[in-house]
Amino acid sequence: MISVIIPVYNGERYLGRCLDSVLGSACRDFEVIVVDDGSTDGSRQLALAYTKRDERVKVIFQAENQGVSAARNRGIEASSGEWIVFVDADDQISPDFLGLIAEEDADLLLFDFAGPEGAGSPPRRRLRYSKGEMICLFRELLRSGQLVENGNVNLASANARAFRRSVIDRYGLRFSPALSYGEDLVFTMAYQLRAASCVYRPVPVYRYHIHGDSSSRRFVSAESVRARWERIEKMKSVLEEGGIFPLVEEDYDGFVLRTMSFLILRLLFSPQCALPAGERRQLCREIHDNPVLQQTMRRNRGGPPDSRLVIFLFRMGWYPALRLLGRYSCMRLRRKNPQEFAEMRKSGWYR
Repeated sequence: MISVIIPVYNGERYLGRCLDSVLGSACRDFEVIVVDDGSTDGSRQLALAYTKRDERVKVIFQAENQGVSAARNRGIEASSGEWIVFVDADDQISPDFLGLIAEEDADLLLFDFAGPEGAGSPPRRRLRYSKGEMICLFRELLRSGQLVENGNVNLASANARAFRRSVIDRYGLRFSPALSYGEDLVFTMAYQLRAASCVYRPVPVYRYHIHGDSSSRRFVSAESVRARWERIEKMKSVLEEGGIFPLVEEDYDGFVLRTMSFLILRLLFSPQCALPAGERRQLCREIHDNPVLQQTMRRNRGGPPDSRLVIFLFRMGWYPALRLLGRYSCMRLRRKNPQEFAEMRKSGWYR
């Protein structure tokens, strides 16, 4: 059996669409666990209505909002399936997703996200990775890469994949409620370190929806910025505990450089940044004082040339040059990708 865990917080507008997609699965051997994380809208009532329509739907209520990690952990503890799948309440899955899971026998199953409407899908060839070959998954994760040409897998996400319950139970794996950003990435890395095998099927099975109140768009405070490098520190700890950090160190450095150069140009030194100048100055000081970030910035390797340039200028304290680059980056984004620029303003990144 497959356990589908759906955390929801004030997702009444989207939850019905999500549940309909799960209940429309061709595979019938599954349970749905909706974890209402202290919603104040009609999410609870809607979820309860679905329990009357289909006995496979169960609802768990949390009195207070504790975050998506705590909600997922509660779902894990209440589940009974051999496989565990996470679906966000505002997303949808394809009718064949759960059936494809039932066909496989590896510890970790990876699938593609659906692309834009009408986009073609890559060839459906199946790839299998043994324990010794799993290192390539970490390298591609840190490079934000793909496993096949024209693939659309997200190696940092807990969605569009299936976890074997026995592995989660054997190692006591859980999402970290202390992380407000990147909890998916840290959990999937910890799981991949324990998985003995992996199968990747480049089949689009998961449709991810982005909207104004999506959690992926809540990035409007200094704490949100700090959460980015807290994730970076936690990633390093997981890789070190798993004994593979020396094997992926340069890829890790590249990941850090890309993340930090993005934050520096698109936020801290952008003329459109919504954060007060005092908060931005404080964040710059904290980056300079962070030992993990400092070590990576001193090495300044693994990332693309433009990221290495930004990190060099930042480390040397050449802030006027960064302000010029930040202005240019903002103008280029507005001109080349006005939709993304509008989304950043809508989400609170930009004024």
